Amino acid sequence: GAEFTFPTFNEKDECVLEVWEEVEDLAPECIGHLSLTVGGQSNKGSGWFSLEPEPAGEIYLEWTYEYDEESVPVEKALGNLIIEIVKAKGLPLGEYDEPVTSFVELLFGGHGRQTKVRKNTSDPFWNELYEFK
Repeated sequence: GAEFTFPTFNEKDECVLEVWEEVEDLAPECIGHLSLTVGGQSNKGSGWFSLEPEPAGEIYLEWTYEYDEESVPVEKALGNLIIEIVKAKGLPLGEYDEPVTSFVELLFGGHGRQTKVRKNTSDPFWNELYEFK
């Protein structure tokens, strides 16, 4: 996806994901969000995560975070995050009780990415891999 810059949160250890509903001729609307803490150490994980505010559905992620204190410059203070946005389920219905058209925005270290748009489904599949260095 296209790269853009967000305002930063706690960029040293948080990856923020937002699920957006795309509405024709209107600005997109955030339907759920998640802050994934990757921490200042190497780790990896996968699983279903509930989107806030409930009941906004769930999203399935897989990620690897590599942090090497020896090789990461102090001014950067970020490791490498590789995250796959796999799928979501149970996204809320749209204004007319129809399945939503949605996409995910990711933010890590002040950089953003956006998945492709998935049309008319409450259970979208993305299977998109992103790397933040």
